Amino acid sequence: MSGRMWRYGIHSLLDILRQDLPQTLEHMLFFIETVSSILKRLILSNSALGDSLFEQLGDLALYRVVVEKSNREDWQVIPRYWYQKAADRNPDSGQVQHQLAASSRSDPLQTLFYLTKALISVQPFLHSWVTVGRFFDRWDTFALQHTTMATSFIAAHYVLLTDDPFGRFMTLANGFLSLLPSYIQGYDYQGQHTVYIMSCNFASVFHYGEPAFTTVVFPQIQGGRTHHANGLGQADVSNGATDQNLSYN
Repeated sequence: MSGRMWRYGIHSLLDILRQDLPQTLEHMLFFIETVSSILKRLILSNSALGDSLFEQLGDLALYRVVVEKSNREDWQVIPRYWYQKAADRNPDSGQVQHQLAASSRSDPLQTLFYLTKALISVQPFLHSWVTVGRFFDRWDTFALQHTTMATSFIAAHYVLLTDDPFGRFMTLANGFLSLLPSYIQGYDYQGQHTVYIMSCNFASVFHYGEPAFTTVVFPQIQGGRTHHANGLGQADVSNGATDQNLSYN
């Protein structure tokens, strides 16, 4: 029920309003506020609806972030809040992790953390391969111009994903390892980044959830899956999941 409500009663109208921006901005903001209020009341009346409505509240808030011209950083907190509540209720869902990645663009390590989690979740969201490709389009060249702990780490994972020469991976990995101690001791150190780094490395061990790898290692869990991927940026999501149209350029 809630899926049809979102598809036909909310998302279709949002899409119409989005196409006529900025003329429809005031109407769109009013619609977002009104629908958000209704969804919150539905959750209060029936907590079981939170499994799906938390995601919808996050999607609404993400629309608000996209159309807002001022205080965008402040608004980004809201979709993250709702998506995190959805993730707490659905820890196996890769799609929720993908949505968390969409709301964390200001922190590239966090974005990679959520994207790789989306790929290796119990219920993987393999459309994230497309978003990973867009994400790395920027960071591969950026790492050559701005050598930091984060850019070296992200570029090293790009090399692993694209099967670039191993020597290049070792150069980037050694650069990351040499910069990591000074980052940890620096004033801008964020403790959660060590968690992101470990999680991304675990994802690389599992080949980022590539079906060809998981079929060999975990054949017993492949029977119910209908997802197929053909490398970086190529995926067929046959479960009907909608494209979030995310861009990291």
